[in-house]
Amino acid sequence: MDINEIIHAAQISTNEQGSPIVILPLSLWQQLLNDLNTQPPQNERIIALLKRWQVEPDDQSAEWWDDFDADLKTNRTTFQRPNSGNAAT
Repeated sequence: MDINEIIHAAQISTNEQGSPIVILPLSLWQQLLNDLNTQPPQNERIIALLKRWQVEPDDQSAEWWDDFDADLKTNRTTFQRPNSGNAAT
C-alpha cells in the first residue's frame, strides 16, 4: 500500500460537531494498521540496513574514495543543535 492509494480512497466529511474528518474504507484501514504493526521498530530497521551495507562489496577504487573524502571536507554539512525544550530564564 502506498500513500496514493490512501489518498485516492479517502473521503472528507464532517462529524456531528461539524469538524472535518477523513473516512477510509475499513479494509484499507485494517491493511494500514496491519502494515504498521508488522514493521519492526525504526532502530531495528537501521541496524539491519547497516548490517547489509557491511557485507556489500566495495567496488569503488581508492581514488574514488579519496575524491569522496575531499568532497566531504570541502562541502561540510553542519546541523543546529536540537532545542532541548529548556527555555533560558
